[in-house]
Amino acid sequence: MDSIGEQNNFGVGDVGRIGEDDFYRFPSKLREPWGSVDTETAAPLSYMEYDADKPSGGGGAAALEGIEIIWADQTTTFLRALDFFVDYDPDPDGANDLYWSVVFTVSGGVFDKTITYDEKEDIFEDDGGTPATQTKYRLRLITQGLDADNNAVNTAISVYGQYREVTTCINGEPFQRLTKTT
Repeated sequence: MDSIGEQNNFGVGDVGRIGEDDFYRFPSKLREPWGSVDTETAAPLSYMEYDADKPSGGGGAAALEGIEIIWADQTTTFLRALDFFVDYDPDPDGANDLYWSVVFTVSGGVFDKTITYDEKEDIFEDDGGTPATQTKYRLRLITQGLDADNNAVNTAISVYGQYREVTTCINGEPFQRLTKTT
């Protein structure tokens, strides 16, 4: 048996061999030595560090089950995927479920860290003035796509990962948006 001893390297259950069972089911729980590769062998010498306070999951970024935002002031906020659709209530006729987004409020030219959700189509929202001043930015969770028969359908978007707040110039005016970093 290619065991790494009697110790439990995964923080859960009994695990006997490297790479079996719990590593794939609980990758964010790994806390003990794991194999490293040199020119000759794979040995349990190095450490893989995972941030255990963030749920693991798939979708676009390993070890994140949600969205981490790095704000302009370098602070962070983590939005759990479990919270994305708490208020999502599609109509049977589809009238209000064409889009669903995380909504970020913009104040004074930066995100003010107010986060809500809504079903509006516009990604950027402004005050309607001249020049326009941005008031909201939406990160889509559900959008419109086309099926194999070219019919419009609601499509979920995999947005898991880490995003950074950035300023973009649109028609000569600054707008806040998020850029995916991982």
